[in-house]
Amino acid sequence: MNRLIPAMPTFPASSMRWEQGEIFKQLEKSPILFTHHGSAAGVLVHPDLWNRLIELLEERDDAVVARGRLLEDDAFVSLEQAEAELRRIRVSVSQ
Repeated sequence: MNRLIPAMPTFPASSMRWEQGEIFKQLEKSPILFTHHGSAAGVLVHPDLWNRLIELLEERDDAVVARGRLLEDDAFVSLEQAEAELRRIRVSVSQ
């Protein structure tokens, strides 16, 4: 994968003690990388961004399932078969 991941502001984990205001202000703009002894320790994201990321992952999962079903041999049925199945489960089929 040759995609460049955008850099994010970095703070030492210990800075949460005395730089909370700055960290939360920065969090409104972008995620924040926390380090511990110079190594990545965690990423803090705004709840709105977190929710969007989860929704995107769920949509991706749905797309993968749908694609898999389309590749199955029996993924498609004729209109007549679909109407017969709808009638079987008592769903009204308009003509």
